[in-house]
Amino acid sequence: MILKKFLSNIKLSVSSVDYYKKMLEKPLLNSFFFFLVSMLIIGIARGSFIAITKLPTIKKDAYIALDDLENNFDKDLEITWADDQLEINKENVNLYWPSTIDYNHYGLPDTIAMIRNSEEAPSNDEITENKTLLYINRNNLYTIQNPETKEIAEYSLREILIDSDSYSINKQTLPRIISRTKEIINESFSAVQFGVVVVSIIVFIISRLWFLLTESIFVYFIFKLYTIMGSKNLNFSFKKVLKLGLNILVPTEIIHLVSSTFYAHLNLPMDSIAFWVILT
Repeated sequence: MILKKFLSNIKLSVSSVDYYKKMLEKPLLNSFFFFLVSMLIIGIARGSFIAITKLPTIKKDAYIALDDLENNFDKDLEITWADDQLEINKENVNLYWPSTIDYNHYGLPDTIAMIRNSEEAPSNDEITENKTLLYINRNNLYTIQNPETKEIAEYSLREILIDSDSYSINKQTLPRIISRTKEIINESFSAVQFGVVVVSIIVFIISRLWFLLTESIFVYFIFKLYTIMGSKNLNFSFKKVLKLGLNILVPTEIIHLVSSTFYAHLNLPMDSIAFWVILT
């Protein structure tokens, strides 16, 4: 019975103006419950879509990146972490982006990292001129903290790798490390998918509450403006505006979900467009 009424309300919120008139006369809690349950269902749908369609692609790309690392790793290179210092048996090494990432398209630096077998800090142009994302020497990691001011941040490797034991990576030990990494990714993948769904629901509901608040404030002032101009039909209290917004957001987010699922490259704010069209 409750489910039937809920589905009926969703249908009426899309098709009936009288539905909104009736909801304005009911307690705010009714509208909030309708909104919350609807956002939970839509949030589950959105999170599940990401977990089922996007994460497997990311997993596949991660495997390709690991294979690229193994295939392109210098057979003479050895990287060692010991006595709270990073050492390599060469003067410097560049770590390049995996083949799955078009770094030029995204405006990324030429390399992921530049490793130097020294204690010297990077020169300004090595990071700020889009040559590398990370600069690593024996003791520290450097990266741009503020792209606008080109401010460089320094992080101690000792603090980053505080719980790491001494280890060495070379062409012989790397395949075992990569194989174990793939096993960990595979074993934890279901848990990651579930976590993404949960986080997606929470973020989605919070974002919709924020959207509701900002749009309701705007709507309230528009209605007040019309009231000043002589329209008595729009003399709504802020509570009534919230009721209206809570109910309008349900069909709004259904439209938003459908458009973002089937027209992912549509560069339009469909939530705002749908909200204001239904409100009108």
